[in-house]
Formats: sequence, C-alpha cells, structure tokens
Amino acid sequence: VVFDEGFDMNIHYIGPSIVYGMNLGKKWRWDLDLGLGYANYRENVQGYYGLTYYDLTESQSRLGFITQMGIEYKVAENLAIGFQLNGLIIRLKKPEGYNVDKYDFYGIKRIDTQLGLRIYL
Repeated sequence: VVFDEGFDMNIHYIGPSIVYGMNLGKKWRWDLDLGLGYANYRENVQGYYGLTYYDLTESQSRLGFITQMGIEYKVAENLAIGFQLNGLIIRLKKPEGYNVDKYDFYGIKRIDTQLGLRIYL
C-alpha cells in the first residue's frame, strides 16, 4: 500500500502463542503458531487543506489474533531456508455515524509473507 506524504501508521502486537512444530523427514519442518493478545493501532495524518494545517491522530488498543504458518528446508545441518505466512486480525471500534450492518467487520485483517534463512546453533 502506498500512502500520501504525511500519513504514518503503526500496528503493535504482544501476547502469548501456542506453537506446534513437526519434522517432515530429515530435511523438512512445518510450524504453526496461534496467539491472542494486546494489539495497538495508531495512525497520524499531517498536512495542509488549503491554507489550514492539520495534525490528526487516532489510536485504539484492542484484542488481537495472530497466526503464523511456515515451512523450511534444511540445506545443511545448521542452515535452513524457509517461507512463512503471517496473519493479524484486530477488530476496531466503529466510528460514530458508521451505518452498516451490526455484523459487518470493522478493523484490520492483514496477511503478509516472509522468506528467510534460519541458523541452528
């Protein structure tokens, strides 16, 4: 996502996770994490509207759900290459005047991927 200049967004999550990992033979490993914890969403918008300067900040702290699933392949005894899929869901408080069905989701659903190396000591 590309934002205009003057827009800053931060999402923080901290909480415990249940982790399950399984070796799939000598070279492959699969992992799954599920967590429920504290999530904070903050955005700040600064800029000019005509000749008027504005600086608006919104922040909410809510319950967040995180999930991660990955697979890795050991290329050597102490080195593996892996791929991971991450998901984060935070339900935010609906703003006043938001007139949609009460069962409509309002919040953040984020999915991202990672590719990297793991070193086993």
